[in-house]
Amino acid sequence: RHPFNCEPPLPQLMQAGFITPPALHYVRNHGAVPVKTEVPADRQRVWDDWTITVDGLVDKPMTLTMNDLMRLPQRELPVLLVCAGNRRKEQNQVHQTIGFGWGA
Repeated sequence: RHPFNCEPPLPQLMQAGFITPPALHYVRNHGAVPVKTEVPADRQRVWDDWTITVDGLVDKPMTLTMNDLMRLPQRELPVLLVCAGNRRKEQNQVHQTIGFGWGA
């Protein structure tokens, strides 16, 4: 099975303007999708167990928990996120690719 992937309806995206609201962000996954749970204790367990490891060519390898991440300074910046599948329709007209054919 394919991982969960979706994109917002293009008319809504265009209407939103320059800053895309969170509800209209695309979703692109290459692996398993976390299971959504309505049970507060289960949600807390997922939160408590989730970590991200930063290693490799870094000066200080580390593993961070969700609480560690939440303690970091927060910033709001306008940034550009691009899915590698964007404009696949046009790519396929030049040379056939594999993957999903997105609408945008």
